[in-house]
Amino acid sequence: MMEIKILIEGYSEEISEDKVEAEGTITLVKSTKNTIIDTGNVGSAKKIINELSKENLIPEDIDFVVNTHGDLDHIGNNGLFVNAAFIGFGSVCRGDKFDFFDGEFVINENVKVVKTPGHSMLDVSVIIKTDKGIVVAAGDIFENEKDQDGSKAKKWSMNWEKQLESRKKLLEIADYIIPGHGKMFKVEK
Repeated sequence: MMEIKILIEGYSEEISEDKVEAEGTITLVKSTKNTIIDTGNVGSAKKIINELSKENLIPEDIDFVVNTHGDLDHIGNNGLFVNAAFIGFGSVCRGDKFDFFDGEFVINENVKVVKTPGHSMLDVSVIIKTDKGIVVAAGDIFENEKDQDGSKAKKWSMNWEKQLESRKKLLEIADYIIPGHGKMFKVEK
């Protein structure tokens, strides 16, 4: 049985031209291989541990951590997951061993990681097959559920044309999107 659970719903609030308050969305995929997608800000460890305990899990039960990109509000608690393999930026890291993947990395029959550049050039997204359809944890390719037109994401994009391509690719396959800073939303086809 597979479950997707948003452990911490991210947010992003622009305070001024050069100041933002933000936390990346942290998602748990419970399946044959337990996976955490993004690990939030440094300082969120207690919240993560508390939310995992509600799922009868501890950090050591996590098999994979996927970092959708390298922004600090998405990688801050990687150190909690000492038994996990880490996936991001086109590689899989187990201790000091790195395996590189070109197009996608398959975690299991229902979960795979694909490259989706744009916000950074090393972004990845997680495609999850569920009974209710395809859920994509897209990191900052989509800022939040209100960012359908891309106006918010564009400001922070390293390559907006690539990000638009990644958005289009994900929208074609997804029934639901988990954005980098907000709640899951349904894709209107």
